[in-house]
Amino acid sequence: MENENSQEGSVTSRSIGVRFGVYNGLVGIVLFAIAVVLNQNPFSSVWNWVGAIIGIGLVVFAHIEYKKNNSDGFMNYGEG
Repeated sequence: MENENSQEGSVTSRSIGVRFGVYNGLVGIVLFAIAVVLNQNPFSSVWNWVGAIIGIGLVVFAHIEYKKNNSDGFMNYGEG
């Protein structure tokens, strides 16, 4: 007996957003901890640039993941 309402291959923009948002939060915590352990200012411009570049990369990977798992391979503006 299979569940007729299951959508195994289908993902939502919300599920991808939550997953990659958690990844971004964890990366931010790790970067902050590394800066503190190295006795550097975690709010300096170098660490801000590193965090921004990683954040942009995670957004790109989230978009790619959504397009790969979505049946039509497209994300419209409303879903983004």
